[in-house]
Amino acid sequence: MIGRATPPWVYAVVVVAVLAATFAVGWTVNGWRWEARHATAERTHADALAASQAEAMRLAAHLNRRVAGIDAARTKDLMEARRETDALRADLDAGRRRLRLAATCPAPVPTAPGAAGLGNGGAPELTADARAAYLDLRAGIDTVTAQLLACQDYARAVGE
Repeated sequence: MIGRATPPWVYAVVVVAVLAATFAVGWTVNGWRWEARHATAERTHADALAASQAEAMRLAAHLNRRVAGIDAARTKDLMEARRETDALRADLDAGRRRLRLAATCPAPVPTAPGAAGLGNGGAPELTADARAAYLDLRAGIDTVTAQLLACQDYARAVGE
């Protein structure tokens, strides 16, 4: 055995074994690197998502506060307009105020010879039914105006 040479296949096996071990170690180390990169990317994504959600919640809360302020202001305006209409209605019903029309009353055609004139020279007024309809229209106009202004304010608040 002294002097006997090692067969070449042994060298080939040793070289293949060393290459396989090197490949396995490289594969494992590369896997660790990719896991670390993936964990870093997930952490970065989670942080960005949390920041985005916090900003969305902040904006939603801000918008809700603005809309609540708009609602409170417009509701106050509407209630004031309704109080004014109700006070006018009460004054009209009690006779403290009157609704007058800017109109003329045609003179009746006289049937008998003599001086022409008006039997009643009073100013024209609305009947009780017409007065109630007027007040209902006024209240409706106040309501629609308040609703329209609130919608416009809301659209402006959302658009900003």
